[in-house]
Amino acid sequence: MNTVPSDATATAQRDVMCKMVMAAAWTDPAEDSKHLTWLRKLYADVYRDTGGVPVPNDTNAGSYINYPDTDLADPAYNKSGVPWHDLYYLGNYPRLQQLKAKWDPRNVFHHKLAIQLPTPTPPPRSVQAP
Repeated sequence: MNTVPSDATATAQRDVMCKMVMAAAWTDPAEDSKHLTWLRKLYADVYRDTGGVPVPNDTNAGSYINYPDTDLADPAYNKSGVPWHDLYYLGNYPRLQQLKAKWDPRNVFHHKLAIQLPTPTPPPRSVQAP
């Protein structure tokens, strides 16, 4: 997997030696807040130096999209200033948006962390001669 260039597929993280998943399980819905608060605090503590999320750097390769975490798109939890899509796709997001425009122009396939359609560029304004 490390021989594939990071821009060859949507999964850009090609030089990691391991992945980490934090998980908690409980059965009583009344305990949701307690367990989610604990897990979010643990995650924020682990990534304290990078705004609470795994910002790509010498230690972190970002996030793996097969472990989707909508907190990464929430500024209350992602205080890094790095958008969620850069955590997951590194520099591949603009290319993935172009593919989305080609294959899903009506945005049929969408969810909280879905690739968004590119923002249309307005046409250049023509200048009328007086």
